[in-house]
Parts: sequence; structure tokens; C-alpha cells
Amino acid sequence: MLSDKICVAVANYDFSDNADFISEKLGQHFPTVLIDASSPVPPKSPHLSIANTYYPGLWNAAVGHALDNGFEWLMFVASDLQLGDIDALCRHAVEATGYDQIGLYTPSVTPDSRCAFKSMFNRTTAGMRECGVAEGFFFLIRTSILKALHPLGPDRVYGWNVDVNTCREVYRQERIVVADDRIMIHHPDRRPDHAIDDDAAVDEAIRHGALELKEWLVAMRERCLRPAPTINPTAALDLGCGPHPQNNFGANALFGIDIREIDNPNIKRADLNIEPIPFADNAFDYVTASDFVEHVARLLYAPTQRFPFVELMNEIHRVLKPGGVFLSITPAYPDVKAFQDPTHVNFITENTFADYFCVSNLWAAMYGYSGRFRLLHQAWDDGKLITFLRAI
Repeated sequence: MLSDKICVAVANYDFSDNADFISEKLGQHFPTVLIDASSPVPPKSPHLSIANTYYPGLWNAAVGHALDNGFEWLMFVASDLQLGDIDALCRHAVEATGYDQIGLYTPSVTPDSRCAFKSMFNRTTAGMRECGVAEGFFFLIRTSILKALHPLGPDRVYGWNVDVNTCREVYRQERIVVADDRIMIHHPDRRPDHAIDDDAAVDEAIRHGALELKEWLVAMRERCLRPAPTINPTAALDLGCGPHPQNNFGANALFGIDIREIDNPNIKRADLNIEPIPFADNAFDYVTASDFVEHVARLLYAPTQRFPFVELMNEIHRVLKPGGVFLSITPAYPDVKAFQDPTHVNFITENTFADYFCVSNLWAAMYGYSGRFRLLHQAWDDGKLITFLRAI
């Protein structure tokens, strides 16, 4: 068990196979209860079966279980979610419970998820950031906050706006709501056969203060859509930095590497064409390379055949923490800037990182590459290709 302070409640209606899977996986790390709301085909081993009382019934049962059994935290997980790397999710969730300012924690969500709150969408940070409002399909929350909200009354049929009220209660108790960009989960579209009376759900939300919450919700969205540092302290490494390393992500600790000897204890000398990155494994949340990778050779004989760019990508992955971000800004094909400098020896295209170094293809494995990245974002700016990769 990673922690006995956290109780997991997997809330299920009609996603029973996935509910069994999630319950089994999370149960390896935390005390876990699978709550089924009278599914047409129930899970194999539900711990608790209740009437089909929509979200409020599952919420009440989960919160009641956590409070009755004295847990400090409740992790509520809807059974239709695709959770991805569950082991990493659990490690980061335990980390979140160590921060006193955090009241509610949630993984960020994929860009194609069904999600009303844009601040929950995955960003190019390497940790937990304030998101203000989290939807109710996944949350890890202090049970001391839930005491003020439980139980939902019998007039809460559909439960719209429960998540917003919960998040406002977090702030009333002088804590914050955070999303973790190191972890992405996917929330699929609602199935047609699970349709509810949307008009009645809206009327219910209005009766329970949705209009009064609107001003607070708008202010919270504006506050949390602005760029913000992560809650957890971070460290960054800038490659080919010269005397002034760039701190693109506002990391708390900044280090650099340059081919020249520079009088700065945080900047180490190394020729990354032929030498490894002189830092320990899992040392950084961010690695940045601005106008650098185009100078790293693709092929050398020193004295035997080597692939320095592939080796560098291995090294970047090695020094990044799981969930860390690599940012590359480089002149790239077909722009003339990629070719006109006679010291450019590495010609990058839009497909280079995605095809050779990301989990979708990993074509560089044939050349000795052993890292694993996920492409987060790519864009062009004045002939330079800007690429964000996340280490996994």
C-alpha cells in the first residue's frame, strides 16, 4: 500500500468491465471500494450496491464510506475514465497529500476529453498547478472538506454543479484546487443510452445556486487560465546555455551546460556531441534547448560509429523526471534558416521528434534509443520549430 490515509471509491453505472479493472489496479495501492449503481450487467465483485440514483447517489455513498471509516482523503473515480499510467498517478496523488495548501487534486485531462473547465486540460508544465475548478469524474479531496457538504439531499437528482460547490468549499477552507500535468486521463463522451433530462438538470443546478456561483466561477477561471508556476518546486537544465541559462518555465532551480568553461557553479562544461549530460538520473523537471540541437551531429566516428543526436535524446530522457518536459526550439526544414548557417549539421523536420523519439513510433530504437516521450505540442515561429515533449 502506498498510503492508508487515502480511500478510493470507484463509482460505476454500466461500465462494469472498466470498473473491475480500475478497482483492481487502484486496490494495489490504496484501500478501495467499488460502488455499483444497479448496472444492467454488474461488476464481478462490487463492494457496495445501491439504487441507480445517478451521480448524487454514488457521491453520497463514496463520501459516506470515507467519513464513516475515518479516512483523511477520498479519491473518487468514475468508472468510464481511461486512467493511463495508474502507478504514476498513485505516486503523484500521494505526493499531493503532503502539501498543506492543496485541498483537492486531479490529474489533467486529454485535449479530446469531455470537460467543461479549460483549466483542467493538460499543459506543458511538469507538476501540479492551481486549476481552480475540477469536474466530478475524478477528484482526490480532504474528507474534512467533504464534511461540510455531505450528504446531498434527496432533491439532488442529477448532481449538476456539485463539483463547483465542492471546489468553492475548498477555497472557503483556505486551500486550493490543483491539476497535475504529469498525468493525463481521458473522459469520453456520454453514451447516447445514458442520456438524462438536461433541462431538469439545469433547473436543479439553478435551484442550488448555480447563478450565484457564476461570478465566482468566472473569476476563478480567469485566475487559473493565466500562466502560473507549479505548486511543487522544480529544477530546469538549459543546454548550450552560454553565460545566461534560459528559464522558460520559471523553475525554482536553474542549471546549464555549455561547451565553454563558464564561471558559474550551476553551469557545467561538456561537449554533448561526445560526452553525456553531467547530471544524475531524474534530476530535472525541465530540459530546454534553444538553437542547440541543430548543432549536434547525427553521425560520428569517434573512433567507432556513433549517433550523437540519438545519444543526446537518451541523455535528456535520463535526466528528466517521469512527467518532465523537454522543450526544443530549432531552425527546421523547409525554412532556409535550417541550412544557411555552416555549423548546422542536424536538420529537423516536423516529423523528427514524433516519429523517432515518441511512443507512437520510436523509430530511433534501431539506433540505440531507449527513451520514451509523448509529443505535447508543436508550432512554428519565424522559421523555428518549437517542440514540447513529455518524458514517460
